[in-house]
Amino acid sequence: MKIRLFVFFLVFHFRAMGASLPGELSAVDVDRVIEILGFGGATRLLRSAEPYEAFPGLKIGVELGFIPSKDINALGNQLGSIPTIMFPPRLYVAKGLFLDLEFIFSFFPSGIISTISSYGGILKWTFLHEAEHSISAAGYGGYTKISAFDSTYEGSDWEFGVVASKDYVRTRPFAGLGLLFASGSVPPSFAKTPKFSGSQSTIHIFLGLEVELPVNVTLQFDLMNLSPSGSLFLGKKF
Repeated sequence: MKIRLFVFFLVFHFRAMGASLPGELSAVDVDRVIEILGFGGATRLLRSAEPYEAFPGLKIGVELGFIPSKDINALGNQLGSIPTIMFPPRLYVAKGLFLDLEFIFSFFPSGIISTISSYGGILKWTFLHEAEHSISAAGYGGYTKISAFDSTYEGSDWEFGVVASKDYVRTRPFAGLGLLFASGSVPPSFAKTPKFSGSQSTIHIFLGLEVELPVNVTLQFDLMNLSPSGSLFLGKKF
């Protein structure tokens, strides 16, 4: 089993090393690239609404995204080599602060493999507590900086939303709704027209589940612009 996993990630590594965007992108194509890579690269919450304590109040581990590339290879000159499903990894840290605030940070540096690299943060504030109500609820705001496929895509995201959750001791299902704003650009040489940058916005709907085992396992399913994606987190909560 370990050998199969090693082979899988080795194959993925070499496929990702050669991944590239298509050229001769029209203005509509550029907007489509922003939708796929901009929305897909946004920092995930991967947290229930209830806050962590200030000490130690820490969740740390690795997130693996599952992002369909959809029709990106069919854009422009149709010479793109993006994998059908992108698996961008990210290091993930969530830390409780004070006054029911929590900060979430995730990042994956560029230059290691040719995939979606990003760094971003989310500030979450719990305004409804399950001890006093039937659920917990929180508002959040986040920012992400994205660089993908050897810097042939550069962009940034802003997101603002709310999340609600229920605590069943070992499991915490959560659901959220946000507004996501993405802006980005490709190199001028990749564009067929003078338009090589733009911005897009969408409603972000997500469902998730935190499971407290000897390790913390978190699943999140995302729907952005009616396109599904998701993330799997494995780590430790202190």
